[in-house]
Amino acid sequence: MIDSEEIVALTKSKIEGVIILGFNMQDPGVKARIALLEDGGGFTEKGLIAVAKECGFDKSLYDPGVQPFGQGAGSSFRLLSVVKARYGLSTGVGAHNIPSSWAWLRKNAEKEERRIADISANTIGITAGANSMFIGPIENAKYAAPAVAMTDILMADSIKDFGIAHAQVHPYQLC
Repeated sequence: MIDSEEIVALTKSKIEGVIILGFNMQDPGVKARIALLEDGGGFTEKGLIAVAKECGFDKSLYDPGVQPFGQGAGSSFRLLSVVKARYGLSTGVGAHNIPSSWAWLRKNAEKEERRIADISANTIGITAGANSMFIGPIENAKYAAPAVAMTDILMADSIKDFGIAHAQVHPYQLC
């Protein structure tokens, strides 16, 4: 729950931006997580977007909170485009949580194979529409960063003919 004292403290803070974590442990579906943003979804009196605005945050990034396979992993990725289209929020995702929590992979794959799955998950986040990636675990960052940059370049190139410009600072500049 978010109480009024917390809202007052955040309003008085010099914090400009916030990551809105749209994680719903009781229901990982898209509708339940949208309800969390819009009206609190039964957890809070107000939706998380309204709370962020009430606290005076100028910049908000939505993170759906990636769940393991069978517990909402697919919904986490669907939410990226829904939240961007519906609310105009930037989105970020920690896609590496999927291979990290995949019991079959931990049991049946060698360390290098698990690392490749982790890196691949990060690229899926970009193709699903994430503006930002929470890359992890940290020891894989040097491998994941070029793969994410390459995917981001590809996605920017795929919409170029629609007149949609990429950000001023973008991996596309590496071409």
